[in-house]
Amino acid sequence: MVEMLGVLAIIGVLSVGAISGYSKAMEKYKVNRAIEQLNHIVNEAFIHLHDFNYNQYDGNGHFVLIPYFIKMRIIPENMISTKQDDEYVYDALGNSISVVIHYRALNTYVLLRFNHVRYKNATAIQCYEFLMLLRSAYYDYINTINLDIKDTPTYFFRGAQNKNTRYEDLRSVTPHHIREVCQDIVRESNFAIYAHFK
Repeated sequence: MVEMLGVLAIIGVLSVGAISGYSKAMEKYKVNRAIEQLNHIVNEAFIHLHDFNYNQYDGNGHFVLIPYFIKMRIIPENMISTKQDDEYVYDALGNSISVVIHYRALNTYVLLRFNHVRYKNATAIQCYEFLMLLRSAYYDYINTINLDIKDTPTYFFRGAQNKNTRYEDLRSVTPHHIREVCQDIVRESNFAIYAHFK
């Protein structure tokens, strides 16, 4: 009887370890998938930026590319909401993404909005990877990147298209500093990252 209880205890411990390992693996998969989805959308935005007639701006001078990306089948089916939301698509972590052109400034921006963040560590990794992608692949096209907490601009970085020295240069800051910024903003459940391109 004692031996049987010992075996059951060992099985219980192994089961808890397996469930914990599975949960961590699934979270890592979701983070990697969300990063891949975001990279895909940013790349497609650059490829198709000049393919559209921008005569259909809304009252604020914005032209949202997401509905056109959906029609062109650029956006994977699993990112499209069933709510028929035509401004945003949703990544594997449930964060909303939009690609917008602002005609007054001839400024294109990719908006990554985080509402009710559930996976704080995973979202901090996604934030870091996104900023590192912008730093390595798109620095020459970036005007500014602002990270807003509760609709208040909190952190600013500049790219090659902006010479304003009030903002930190994205290439000059350390990866450690970028990681700290991302960890700071995910403490809030609602924040946004705007990457403005010229």
